[in-house]
Amino acid sequence: MTRSPMVLRSLRLAARLSPGRWIALGQALAWVSATRAALAVLPWRRISAAFERSPTRPGPPDWDRAKQTVWAVDAVARRVLPARPCLTQALVARHLLRRQGVDTELQIGAARSTKGEIQAHAWLEHNGQIVIGRIRSDVPYTPFRPAAAPPAPVSAPPEVPS
Repeated sequence: MTRSPMVLRSLRLAARLSPGRWIALGQALAWVSATRAALAVLPWRRISAAFERSPTRPGPPDWDRAKQTVWAVDAVARRVLPARPCLTQALVARHLLRRQGVDTELQIGAARSTKGEIQAHAWLEHNGQIVIGRIRSDVPYTPFRPAAAPPAPVSAPPEVPS
């Protein structure tokens, strides 16, 4: 049985991964799969709200672990979701990074392609720097503004009996 050079290369790389990277890959695989399935069947508001409730670890961020997490989410998403993985990547990376004490901002934007088509993209930023979801296009994406919370209902003053 012959094996392709790509498979052999992948096996050699896998054999050299540290235990921390294997753990990061396992977490990324579980979260990417679950998130992609959720995006296929649940409304965006429900998914977004669930991710916003994820706890943030107190204390200083674990930057080494955060780098492994971003690497793992990107590696898994590119292999498991070959078409349009950006929103899934950004959501999963945001969730896992929050658990490691890293605060990020989810960006979703749109751009018009050179052919005139509207394209959407999601990415994750930390302190204005793109963490995951680098834009591989000459067309700049304009981020959407975050939706404002609906105003609190104004109650009418109670009627005073005469």
